[in-house]
Amino acid sequence: MNITCYQCNTSTDIEVPFPVKQFVCPNCFSIYRATETGDFTFKDKYKYDKEIGCLTPGLKGTLEGEEYTITGVVIKNYQVDYYWREYILASATAKFLYLSEANGHWILLREIPDDFVKGHPKIIDYNDKVFKLYDIARPRIAAAAGFFDVSLPTGLVTMAELIAPPYMISFERLEKEERTVFFGEHISKNQVKRIFKPTAELPNRIGIGLVQPYFFNVRQLALILCSVTLLILLTHLYVYNNKNEEVVFSNDISFSEYSDKEYVSPAFTLKGGASPLTISLHSGVDNSWANAQVALVNEDTNEELYANKDVEYYHGYSEGESWTEGDQSDDFSICGIGAGKYHLAITVVKAPEDMNNTGMKVTATWNKASYWNIWMLVIIMAVIVLITYFGELYNETKRWSDSPYTPYE
Repeated sequence: MNITCYQCNTSTDIEVPFPVKQFVCPNCFSIYRATETGDFTFKDKYKYDKEIGCLTPGLKGTLEGEEYTITGVVIKNYQVDYYWREYILASATAKFLYLSEANGHWILLREIPDDFVKGHPKIIDYNDKVFKLYDIARPRIAAAAGFFDVSLPTGLVTMAELIAPPYMISFERLEKEERTVFFGEHISKNQVKRIFKPTAELPNRIGIGLVQPYFFNVRQLALILCSVTLLILLTHLYVYNNKNEEVVFSNDISFSEYSDKEYVSPAFTLKGGASPLTISLHSGVDNSWANAQVALVNEDTNEELYANKDVEYYHGYSEGESWTEGDQSDDFSICGIGAGKYHLAITVVKAPEDMNNTGMKVTATWNKASYWNIWMLVIIMAVIVLITYFGELYNETKRWSDSPYTPYE
């Protein structure tokens, strides 16, 4: 349909699949009503000095496998300065969808039957979701543009919105009309861009949208992490069920005999799942120190893992008190050692001035697998769930902060 505005001489040409009852010029917001003869007469003009929106009448896009055209835009105003836009989308087969944008947040709506609920309840069960009343409002139409199959009201519009993010149910009643019910779902800014490919930049998001979903589904995240924890625990029990602690090497190494060469241990074989190899050291240090450097050599691959440890023990008496520091024994672990044939190459040294200490005892123990890593993983996952839970709680509190029906007092 092509109509030229008498007020600004702007021509608007859009294919519409429905009888047009009202036209509003997208340029000057002049209002025209259809007559019985099919002509359009000027009635009034919206006093609106802002942009009509980033999606203009006539823009086309594909949704759900069918092409839709934006045939009209309605701008509604509530309270002093809160505006939002509603875009009417019509397909060639006269199917209608509605796209709402407020503060950069988008909702795609479709009309649904009005027989699933009576009256004005504050809670509705629909499609296995619980919708809670967010607001009851009476906005006015501040402006419009495009072609419409109804005469837009000049008075207030009664609306009620119930939400279950990312979904909503909206009830709307125009002047002396039956109420209309819409089911809406959050749609992202990027999706809108892909559908319509507008030349104008879409508005940035401000605040938390009416049905904007949280970054994570906390319930699903908790179930996934619980399942992962259970799987790890069962796998751990299966692999290490029959694994016992085993001393694979133990010997006293003389400082004098191995002062300038390595001590090479007999070969030993490790079987089963990967476990830490704990190296325990003991030396008769007294106000002195000793050091052991240990190389774990895989005889099958010649791979070497190095570690070293100091054994220090000091004591004395000062300012009327006895004190000690360190110990004559210490240990460390080489983690994640898999099955295979190994030997140890050990280098021991002591403080040159220590004449009393003669050697160091080195013991290598193939440990029964520890649950420490598993518990750390469980704690980390629990912390993640708690952070996302309280993040979602904060998000919902902010979302409902403007609602007179907020459950978060």
